[in-house]
Amino acid sequence: MFEPGEDAQSVSIHVSVLSSLTMSEQEQKPTLSTWQWFVNDLTNVKLVWVKLIFFLQSAGLVVLFPYLSIHMKSMGFSLEDTAWVTSAMPIADILAPPLAGIIADKMGNFRVFMCIITFLNGASSLVLLLIPRLQDSSLVEDVALNITLGSTDISSSNADWTTSFWSYLASRGVLDVFRASSLTLFEGAMSSIIREHGGDYGLQKVFGTLGSILFGPLAGLVIDLGSKVVGTEDYSFAFYLYFGLRAAAAMVMLKLSLTFRRGERKVLTNAWAVLHNLDVISYLVAFFVLGVLWGYLENYLFWHLSDLGVKKIMMGVSLGAAALIGLPLSLFSKRLLQFFGHNWIVLMALIVYVIRLTTYSVTLNPHIIVALECLKPLSHSLIMISVFNFIMSVTPKEITPTMNSIFGAAYFGVGRGLGGLIGGFLMENYGTLPTFKSFAVMAGVATFLYSLVTFWIKIRNRVSYSEVPLRNTLPT
Repeated sequence: MFEPGEDAQSVSIHVSVLSSLTMSEQEQKPTLSTWQWFVNDLTNVKLVWVKLIFFLQSAGLVVLFPYLSIHMKSMGFSLEDTAWVTSAMPIADILAPPLAGIIADKMGNFRVFMCIITFLNGASSLVLLLIPRLQDSSLVEDVALNITLGSTDISSSNADWTTSFWSYLASRGVLDVFRASSLTLFEGAMSSIIREHGGDYGLQKVFGTLGSILFGPLAGLVIDLGSKVVGTEDYSFAFYLYFGLRAAAAMVMLKLSLTFRRGERKVLTNAWAVLHNLDVISYLVAFFVLGVLWGYLENYLFWHLSDLGVKKIMMGVSLGAAALIGLPLSLFSKRLLQFFGHNWIVLMALIVYVIRLTTYSVTLNPHIIVALECLKPLSHSLIMISVFNFIMSVTPKEITPTMNSIFGAAYFGVGRGLGGLIGGFLMENYGTLPTFKSFAVMAGVATFLYSLVTFWIKIRNRVSYSEVPLRNTLPT
């Protein structure tokens, strides 16, 4: 149990189970075959609840968050409105986790607090359904029509937009604060459980991937069926499904048995010293650029597909297919990282973005666009594993959570926010295809510059990242 006075603030974004293991502890682990490793983890009763929560958690995220931008579109909001909202939401990923840690520390019962936050995350999503839609046309069109007709309802239309927009922004903010807090607290709890009972972090994440595979297409299906029933585009069933999955995850969290130790103090000085390393700086900048590219596509690719008339079930299938392809990448990530090295994984991700964005900029064929979503794991899922191992290889374990937070803020916070903001304004003012082309150029320039920096560092150090020992629980 989490006792009063113990430090919950040490729980950080994307904290890893391996951050608590010393190299000597890992070296003492016996080498297991892939089958033995798999069976041992599956038969560990203590980890059943962790796997189930990962499944419910990933299933919940995939049924709602990919559709939030087109949900705003269905409510009558413009691309510019959506850009402002999506650029503000990553603030939750930066500020909410430490605040949640402080509250959990004061409350004294980590498990119950995590359960409450998770349930409130699901419940807060339903508030978005209470916000009234705007008129079928945009506010600008309404105002222009009112001027033409000599109507005096302009101020009324503006008031309706103001009420709806700020209500939506506030509600989304609450939703994302609870989401970021819940996910972060669970990552910390999960790492504590695996430290105590053994197990493999990658395999627990595989069960989360299974949740995405199953519920990605299901979400698209329920949106299409629900819209057909009510006679207009309707996303309420996705919100209800999200609430149900988050409520179920909250209940399962009560089954967890948690113990925590006080976190390390005064780690900022050591973290700053690590950030002076050119290898780390170049990787962090590249990771930030990848966050910008991911933030744009994550927020607006479905918007583009919606404009092309693609059904939601097809969007959901693309999510499930991408998750399915990501399964072997998660299972054999150690071998891939050892073979290619961290720098080549980053370059691969950037090249994949160049291919995807360039193709999106020259075609309006939805089947080609959806098919290219299958490349997403190479530019997102594998990068998440790579950055985790990179941080473990260049930082002492005492400051690993801090470095995880810095990299997480660069990708999920600032990077994703800028991608959403810049992408939305470019699409609003210049169109969708030119915006895809602009981001493709950004990815191409980043690929070229990172190649030069990596080549120069390799010559200087006479060693590549692939030669740095990787800390990973996957079997050799």
